[in-house]
Amino acid sequence: MRYQQAEIIYSISHKKLFELASDAGAIYRIDGTVLSNRDIFDAYLECQVSKRYYDYRLGATSRR
Repeated sequence: MRYQQAEIIYSISHKKLFELASDAGAIYRIDGTVLSNRDIFDAYLECQVSKRYYDYRLGATSRR
């Protein structure tokens, strides 16, 4: 998908979207057009959310 579409779907700025998509390895450049692979990007975001939740839960249980 194009960045303009992704900015609307994910409600994040262009700069942050590009940073996250780069980290995810979801960026493709075709004839001067920059696209991001939504499947890869969604999987990356899901992994990041799961990791943060797990880290939070692990930290909460170790404080008991």
